Amino acid sequence: FSYKLCARSCQKILYYGQQHTMKTPMEETIERNVNHPSHYTGHKSGIETIDITRWLPFDLGNAWKYLMRYNMKNAAKQDVLKACWYLNDYANNRVAPIVPQCDVETLLENMDTVISSEESEKIQGGLSLIRTICKFPMEHVPGDAIADVIKSLTEYANTLG
Repeated sequence: FSYKLCARSCQKILYYGQQHTMKTPMEETIERNVNHPSHYTGHKSGIETIDITRWLPFDLGNAWKYLMRYNMKNAAKQDVLKACWYLNDYANNRVAPIVPQCDVETLLENMDTVISSEESEKIQGGLSLIRTICKFPMEHVPGDAIADVIKSLTEYANTLG
């Protein structure tokens, strides 16, 4: 093995003819926080938010993201209200609910896992609405159903700090 210090104070190591960079603890922390932040990976379901949201259109993906992480960033009320905003925007500007290349069965299984591990019935309701839209993409979910969920979530948000 040969070692060579680089300008950023990390070590470059030659290992079996390939150069590898040893990151400092600070660089490892930054990389982990960028690639897999705890508020997206810390859900008790064990599912990372991106494993669901990458397959959803913008509004539904954002609503799911804010509902899934609402109690992980010390901004629970704000996150639930943001989810409501995105659900309302979806209701007013509907697009196809799933990316065509999606493995729908796996997506729905992941959604079920997240929903079943959620303690708040109100948050379950919001997540279940998004799941229903994804499961039945050719059927029109009535605006009243979306409005009812938004109302329920807004009431719940107002009980949060």
